[in-house]
Amino acid sequence: MQIRNLDYTYNKVVQAAQKMPGLLRAIGVAYQPSVEPVEVPPTTFASRSFDVTSVLDLFCSRATLTLTLGPEEVVVDLQHSAGNINRAREYADLGHVTRVRRCGGCFGVSSNAGTFYPGWGCSGDVVSAVIQEMRERMFARGNVGQIKKQEAMMAQLVEVNKEMQLVCDTLNLKYPPSAEDMANIYGSNTPSIPPEVPFQGLGEQVALKSYDVGDSCDALDQCVHTCGLSGWTRHTLELRENEMVMLEKNRCIDMDVKVPYAQLGSVDYHKACWCCYSINTGPQMRISPGWGCNQALTQEIAAELQERKVKRGNIAQLKQLEWMSSSAIELDIKSDLWLHSRSLQFPPNPQIIQRMYGSNPPRALTSSPGAPHLQPSKSFEVKSFDVTNTCNQICCCMFSLGLAGCVKTTLVLEEEEAFSQSNSWCHHSGTRRPYAHLASVDVEESCGCCYAISGVASPGCGCNQDLVAEIAAELQERKVKRGNIAQLMIQENITNKISMVNAKIDTIAFDMSENETKF
Repeated sequence: MQIRNLDYTYNKVVQAAQKMPGLLRAIGVAYQPSVEPVEVPPTTFASRSFDVTSVLDLFCSRATLTLTLGPEEVVVDLQHSAGNINRAREYADLGHVTRVRRCGGCFGVSSNAGTFYPGWGCSGDVVSAVIQEMRERMFARGNVGQIKKQEAMMAQLVEVNKEMQLVCDTLNLKYPPSAEDMANIYGSNTPSIPPEVPFQGLGEQVALKSYDVGDSCDALDQCVHTCGLSGWTRHTLELRENEMVMLEKNRCIDMDVKVPYAQLGSVDYHKACWCCYSINTGPQMRISPGWGCNQALTQEIAAELQERKVKRGNIAQLKQLEWMSSSAIELDIKSDLWLHSRSLQFPPNPQIIQRMYGSNPPRALTSSPGAPHLQPSKSFEVKSFDVTNTCNQICCCMFSLGLAGCVKTTLVLEEEEAFSQSNSWCHHSGTRRPYAHLASVDVEESCGCCYAISGVASPGCGCNQDLVAEIAAELQERKVKRGNIAQLMIQENITNKISMVNAKIDTIAFDMSENETKF
């Protein structure tokens, strides 16, 4: 669970930040931190269960449905005569949580955990309570909570690094150390000096914006089909700090859909019939302002969503973690320089550990953290592939009587996203999907000679096995090195390094208290 790991690591960083000012004073340096090192207890939630059984399901299949909102995940428990089904989903994976409507006055709640219509469908209080609870937990324990915690941890790491650099400057400890100094400290197990990771732009905030994105075609259709009872439906898109909110309102409906930017799997920009423009960002989230012909507004919204997806989503999370990993390694090496300058052994002998911590020594001194994950993330070059499907090309040309021409599809593997672009004379579509949001990229084979990657590409006549295998291998590596797997591995490395830095700072502080005459 990423958020729990971040909670633990954040408090470890704060502990180091709390100790450093005292150590600086001990060597004659006065320093006032610009960020107060205060431990923040993690936001916790009690488990809460809701009976979301639909009367129709109960009557037809005698099935009961219970939705349990636990501290870290949603659990859906389906019980019926044929057996029980139990599935769980973390709050970071809920996607959007919204009120949905069917059959006039029947309301339910929809998310990636499923769609539920409690009771007769008129249980508005239950639906509202479920939505409120799920959104609160998503915000605190999901992607939004993760990125906020990372930003707070980055601010503390900046302070600790400043303080550790002051120590090095005061004691004339050169960083990065020379090869000779590294060999004297580490012997044959010399670590690599971490590459400098740019800090600028990490944690960048975005401005709040609002757009009138009412779809006039859809509003007219609803008005006609309800004989005017619904009135004219209005849609407003609000781009907030960490989420997009779609507001829908008419005489019968007043609802919203909230989607964190980290859950935007893709921002799809489409042009059809030469003059109709739209954006798709997920289920029930098609945006086509006015009568569909407002190209400038559609492109502006697509660009805003793409920027926020990069700055406040999974891409930003990984870049922040890469910076924190580099910073943690730098702190570890600087603390080793300090230990070496005082001729201190690390880890200390058991008697010293007992005197320092009593019967409760930290895990960094009692158990091996294991080997670090080597190169958990990496940068990639941009690669481009022509993935035009010949069959689609022929069909598009035939069914449009030649007016559309031939469709050409290109897949560009960028540094952080896979960009698929399809063009014809009257059609254009583009999809950008972060590697963290890629599902399976396995090669599918059919009819003994046709090869494809589902939802990604089936180039040529479908028989180009080598090209499909090459694309699949590229996507798989990028999914691992720029996606959620990389985030988890980097988090583990950071946690182990910061825990070790804390133990080294404790060792130095204990030695100072025992041997004050050394300074």
